Amino acid sequence: NIRHIASKYNEFVVELPMPAEAFLQKMKKRGIQAGVALSRFYADETNSILVCVTEINSKAEIEQLIQSMREVA
Repeated sequence: NIRHIASKYNEFVVELPMPAEAFLQKMKKRGIQAGVALSRFYADETNSILVCVTEINSKAEIEQLIQSMREVA
């Protein structure tokens, strides 16, 4: 689930069905830096990550990120 949707932001929070740290480790094994665990800043956000995409990221890279996130989570 994506929280705080806005039309201009390139950063967004994704709520995961698993602990963020475990998710990020699995993504790292695939060679993907998927985001930052919000638990680093907010102790109660154990299943949330902050994700950022910019104009530097191609459509194919974003699609690969989404597909990998679906497979891992």
